[in-house]
Amino acid sequence: MNRLLPLLLAISAVLLTGCPNNNYTVDLTPHGPVIERELTFFCEDGKTTNGQINYQTFSSNELAAINALYPRSSLSNDGQRHFAAGSFSGKLPDDIGGAGYYSNFPSALGSASFYSERFRGDDDQAARLDLRFHAADRLADHFLAWSKLELGSEPGYPNLRRFLDTDLRSDLKNVNLLLWRYSDDQAASSNGDTAPVADLLARLFQYLVEHHYANPGDLPAGFAQFTDNLNTDRLVTTLVRRLVVEKLGLRPGQPVPASLAFLNNPAALQASWEKYLTTTPEYRHLLWEWRKEQLASSYLNPAYAWNKVTGASSRNPAPPPKPDPNKVVEQTFADYFQIELFSSSDDVLAVNLMLPHQPLFSNGRWDDFAHKLTWKRTIEPAGKSLEWPAQFYATWAEPDAAFQNEHFGRVLVVSNDLVIYSLWSATLNPRQSQEWNDFLNGLRPGEDLLSRISSFTFSAAANSGSITNPPVPPPAFRALFNPPSP
Repeated sequence: MNRLLPLLLAISAVLLTGCPNNNYTVDLTPHGPVIERELTFFCEDGKTTNGQINYQTFSSNELAAINALYPRSSLSNDGQRHFAAGSFSGKLPDDIGGAGYYSNFPSALGSASFYSERFRGDDDQAARLDLRFHAADRLADHFLAWSKLELGSEPGYPNLRRFLDTDLRSDLKNVNLLLWRYSDDQAASSNGDTAPVADLLARLFQYLVEHHYANPGDLPAGFAQFTDNLNTDRLVTTLVRRLVVEKLGLRPGQPVPASLAFLNNPAALQASWEKYLTTTPEYRHLLWEWRKEQLASSYLNPAYAWNKVTGASSRNPAPPPKPDPNKVVEQTFADYFQIELFSSSDDVLAVNLMLPHQPLFSNGRWDDFAHKLTWKRTIEPAGKSLEWPAQFYATWAEPDAAFQNEHFGRVLVVSNDLVIYSLWSATLNPRQSQEWNDFLNGLRPGEDLLSRISSFTFSAAANSGSITNPPVPPPAFRALFNPPSP
């Protein structure tokens, strides 16, 4: 029964299963052009009775892959806890799965740094969306054909057919997008926050009510059956029956045709669904393959007969069971639910970036006391690529206070302005860079800095053959040109 209507069974996909998962902690410490990366990782299966981590053996293949990315001298372990460390510039190691980059742009006035890393997930979500939407269309086609088999002779059937072919087809896709969105919200939430679960349930119920699949008064029954081991069969049967009666145009109190008897209970509804599936071309193909396998385990197969005669019958394959009709839509449902909602089998990832001060831009959480930026979330296990990638990033700037005080009399270029300046400085060719830095080295506090910087120009030789002709002064000196009001 729970395969009948994914629109009404989306909640049933919220399955919590306990199994081992990997835990990764990445500690990052930038040092100018390089960033130090320390990785701690282990496999766990919950906690022991005394509250300690129940360590499991880490995958030997993944362990070997991680170790190959770090200097051998940095590798160590404490029992089932493993450690690796190294210093990197530019591209970061693909130790957990994904891709990452660290960039540092130094200049005379300071530097700007950028950290960005994707962990696992699939960047080609457009292809996955196409697959899910195709599955939604296939499910709508099945529901349409099933309804015609059971109810095609009813006077109000054309209205039911229009609903299944338009509204339901669209709603299947919209519900899939809701599950997709909230599964990513759950993964991104820190420390297993349950808020996205409540958000999904509220949004899903709102959608079902607005689109007339449920009524506000169904909430108590829905809650009771949802908490009963996620058993929603009775509720779904009630909702499907009410929906069909409404779309066939039957008024309250009007006798219900005998053709709707299969909607009276979950078992009858399931039997009707499986009866329909046996009429599909897909099931006929399964029967054909099954009969071929049967031949291999019958006297019509010479090898089978010979084994019987010679007493080697133990070598004969056992007769295969008749195919389950639900196998017809098994892959279609798998394509539709390409989302693992709230799975406890996901791996756990924490990243800590040590910084002297709060970054300018980031999607992490700043700890002012520890001077570090932190991210924590779950990621899908290695080898899977269903979800959106976990994306972490940060941008920060560190002024050279000694240089700026010596030449400007104060720290003039900071924060966003220093990022702009550092990127601008990185675009200069060697001749331009030399001329500009010579000019900066000649500046002293108390001089008319505004006038001198405004009048600076690169020589013709410096600009010759250059792709860029950078404006002078760069926008980063806005603090000098737009001093704060007294």
